[in-house]
Amino acid sequence: MRWPETLRPVRMARIAIVAPLDGLRDALARVADAGVVEFDLPPMDGGGQGKAARLLQREGGERPEPALLPSAPDLDELAAAGRTDLLAGEAELEDRAAAAFRRGEVAALAGWTPRTARSGLA
Repeated sequence: MRWPETLRPVRMARIAIVAPLDGLRDALARVADAGVVEFDLPPMDGGGQGKAARLLQREGGERPEPALLPSAPDLDELAAAGRTDLLAGEAELEDRAAAAFRRGEVAALAGWTPRTARSGLA
């Protein structure tokens, strides 16, 4: 059997990630770790405006594969240690957090996930 014949559609589910503003970064890191959510985001110019993005630009060079730590790191320490992979990951989290809908002390992002992964995200 050829590999295209083994492909099957995956049923998707619409989801919302909702978190308190002060826990948004950690919630987004957990979602990123699961690797099963595609957020509906507005078009981005690719040049983030957050602190991690600015530190990453200052480092220059090729943008590395993003990586994340489970909790928020000290961005200045990452820059001093040359951890551009972690700065790139934090820059991506900043971009997603900036795109979140906010009301009061709560933020939300909508997206899609495979139906089979939905319960694991809860």
